[in-house]
Amino acid sequence: MLDKPPSSQPIEPGVTSSEVPFQLFNIGSGRPVSVNRLVSLIEDSLGKKAVIEFKPQPAEDMQITHADIQNLEDMIGTLQTTRLEDGINQFVTWYCSYHNSNS
Repeated sequence: MLDKPPSSQPIEPGVTSSEVPFQLFNIGSGRPVSVNRLVSLIEDSLGKKAVIEFKPQPAEDMQITHADIQNLEDMIGTLQTTRLEDGINQFVTWYCSYHNSNS
């Protein structure tokens, strides 16, 4: 929990954020990663191959996107990082242990 409540900040000229006791942050590496790469990492972590069914990409989907973490860094300073491979492995370990214990 941060001890820094949000303030009314300009979002764009003439528009400010509301005075609410929370703020949302987009958290990521700041670098794009393909869905195929994510699937490959999850496959490696699980030791299983995914059954993939390719569909046409909806026109409204972004071609390339990634997290802009500048607002979060402005709020709390330099961020600690976790390699994507390590984060996927940690998530898969947590997810499997959670679902195995609740089965």
